[in-house]
Amino acid sequence: MSTDNLIKTEDAQQVANILQSASAQKLVTAAALLVGLLIITHFLVALLKRFLKKTQRISKSVHTLLIYTVRYVLILLSVMIAANSVGVPITAFVALFSIFGVAISLALQGVLANVAGGIILVSGKQFEVGDYIETASGSGTVEDISMVYTRLGNPGGTKIYLPNSALYTSPVTNVTSSGKRRIAQVYTAAYQHSPEEVRAAIEEVLSQLDTVLPDPAPSVVVDSYARTYVNYKCFCWTKTADYWPTIHKMNELMYQAFAKHHIEWADPKVAVVTTD
Repeated sequence: MSTDNLIKTEDAQQVANILQSASAQKLVTAAALLVGLLIITHFLVALLKRFLKKTQRISKSVHTLLIYTVRYVLILLSVMIAANSVGVPITAFVALFSIFGVAISLALQGVLANVAGGIILVSGKQFEVGDYIETASGSGTVEDISMVYTRLGNPGGTKIYLPNSALYTSPVTNVTSSGKRRIAQVYTAAYQHSPEEVRAAIEEVLSQLDTVLPDPAPSVVVDSYARTYVNYKCFCWTKTADYWPTIHKMNELMYQAFAKHHIEWADPKVAVVTTD
């Protein structure tokens, strides 16, 4: 047995001996002290939550990690203070925790990697709560960054839980970091319509949408040619919150505008071959 292990064993035995020799009155007093300290811990954590809700100086992504860290540190201090009240020295107590700490760290390497990943994600600010991100495992709006997992939500109502360790070691695309998103919609028109009249119809729709940002200015270009129709691509920018409502409203108004200007979406032709 190494010297370090021997010291740790002696410390653990010292803690056990002190607890066994302590009177019932001291143990009851220590238990009451521990309960009181845990109540104070609960109160302090509740105050921290209220403060974080009111302040805007601390990112929402940090809230969960900060609350968990403060809670567990205060619980550990409460246990150490209660134990010290019955004569357990702090040094022996720390040594006892180190014994369990090594075993727990070996058993929970994956969990600890996720916790470290969460700290890296929050400190690095690759994304925050409310951002829409795209990853190899799924896409969605960041709803929570916990100690172990990051939760994403999507318009379909499903939730995606991604390990923090996977997020900080894999490519992540933050779609909404700038506060605005670009819309790139494709609309088709038959060949008999000139690009000028199709572009005019699309620009008429864009002028009716208050959620389309003037800068960068919207643009309409000929994207590609198919066999019986032309693809026109419409580019415009909106605020992040207006992205999907703008697309849905744009598609609705585009149908009405094409009908108003008598523009056909496409002119599919089918060749029929007959044999005698």
